[in-house]
Amino acid sequence: MTFKRIAVIGAGTMGSGIAGQIANAGHKVLLLDLTTKATDYALERLQKSEPAPLHQRGNVDLIETGTIEADFDKLAECDWIVEAVVERLDIKRDLYKRLDAVISDDCIVTSNTSTIPIKLLVAQMPLAFRQRFAITHYFNPVRYMRLLELVRGADTRADVMERLSRYNDEILGKGVVPCNDTPGFLGNRVGVFALQVGMDEAFKQGLCIEHADALMGRPMGIPKTGVFGLYDMIGVDLMSDVVDTLGDILPENDVFHAVGRSNNPANALIDRMISEGFTGLKSGKGGFYREDQALDLTSGTLRPRITELPALAQKAANAQQDGLETLPMMIEGAEPHHQYCRNFLGRVLAYAAALIPDVTGTPQDIDDAMKMGFNWIRGPFEMIDALGADVVIKLAQDAGCTIPQALQTSAEHGPFYQVQEGILMVRNFDQTASQLKPVQLPEGTERFSLTRRTLTPIASNRAASLWSLPGDLRLVEFHSKANALTGESMAIVRQAAEDHGTGILIHNDAQHFSAGVDLNRFADFIAREAWGEMDAFLNDFQQAVAALKYCPVPVVGAPSGLSLGGGFEVLLHCDRLLTHANSVLGLVESGVGV
Repeated sequence: MTFKRIAVIGAGTMGSGIAGQIANAGHKVLLLDLTTKATDYALERLQKSEPAPLHQRGNVDLIETGTIEADFDKLAECDWIVEAVVERLDIKRDLYKRLDAVISDDCIVTSNTSTIPIKLLVAQMPLAFRQRFAITHYFNPVRYMRLLELVRGADTRADVMERLSRYNDEILGKGVVPCNDTPGFLGNRVGVFALQVGMDEAFKQGLCIEHADALMGRPMGIPKTGVFGLYDMIGVDLMSDVVDTLGDILPENDVFHAVGRSNNPANALIDRMISEGFTGLKSGKGGFYREDQALDLTSGTLRPRITELPALAQKAANAQQDGLETLPMMIEGAEPHHQYCRNFLGRVLAYAAALIPDVTGTPQDIDDAMKMGFNWIRGPFEMIDALGADVVIKLAQDAGCTIPQALQTSAEHGPFYQVQEGILMVRNFDQTASQLKPVQLPEGTERFSLTRRTLTPIASNRAASLWSLPGDLRLVEFHSKANALTGESMAIVRQAAEDHGTGILIHNDAQHFSAGVDLNRFADFIAREAWGEMDAFLNDFQQAVAALKYCPVPVVGAPSGLSLGGGFEVLLHCDRLLTHANSVLGLVESGVGV
């Protein structure tokens, strides 16, 4: 199912990122643009950008460059061509006509567009071309964002979709989510709406941007950047363009328009920031945040940055440290901070549910899109299940939302996700009814965050759990804040070494494997001069990892993200590692002054 010769047309941020990820997989790729200056700059950006788009700088040698005019005939040798040119329908259509005259009869063509429907893209193309055409919508940065939205046209052959899906899953490491040919697909449709609602509610509730980001961040299982921090990270100007585009292509009755550019209370502020060059991190000048200052939403002027967390966010952080659920506590109250969370969740979760079944028939697609494309810990429907559909209906009603049928169905017939006879099921919908079907994953794939719902742990505490898997295997899962290691974490490791079954897997389905030993605990030892307790912890840690090393069964570590300090030491005592390509491993004590 692999491809022999791949080309990417368009060497901008997305096109070069796609080419870089293909090179990361060890495959040669042809990258074309209008000028050699554009492709040279793309290669330079791939080697110098942070975070690094390439696994190693030498991968750039797998990227052959050229210009569209001088090297167009080379596309005849390709069996997959990715179009990533400017989002203009006329330019794309002209390119497809040129391609059709050159490429082979079995060459697949895809577009990275996120805004133009397939039916418009290929309206002027012959059937044979339409049968080999699809949309492959990657998310930026391509190396790190797992989501690929794969969109099928009315005429696209099933074998073309299967080939694209398997290559992106197995070779490029993407989580492939099938999408209908609807405006915004899934990730941006929900994700951008959520950002706009977060901004809208910050104005309505009179919150500062620091508090809005702290609330619409880790307490809700959303990255800590929140709303305004993510605007700065993506680029204020780019986000403005995305919002404008969605406003242009979404149906007139879509509630997105209530928070789009024309109704965004921050519209004038954003326009001024863009005109003055404050477009976020990429500008070097900042955006909503600027070094030790931040924008005041009411006056539009700069003020010192607020570093103290709001009480509600601090309460949630303490609860997460203890392994407790935080969503319910975010809505238990009517103060501005509680009201912000209530309205945000009510509006966003109702919007996601309203996309069923017209945009997709399965909540799993939307959940996967938000987890892999926007790094949410849980998708909207998993959040609804955590809160309860009745609770979400009340939140949505209080926020002035119409209640979608899918949400009402969950309230009447049970959660969207249910375990039946040891199998995790998800409620699927068509236009007339719903039914539970097994959760779908690519062949040979397992996500422990889903599997754990069907299991009961052998042992568990607030920092880690020990699970039994088929074949009498054991799985050690860290689940403290940042998966920092404590005495409780190592107690589970030690228990696994003793009750080892036929083998031990050390893994968690989180963004990071472990940030290392909990340094807050050591700070406490030092403050109390509890040297004996410190020595006891270190001894317990060493004994636990030594027990792993000398365990009579295979021990396999499967990390992703950060595996630092003590987390790396745990991995050093495994017999074998299966390491995600984006993992960062090492000892960083000197960096924290130890």
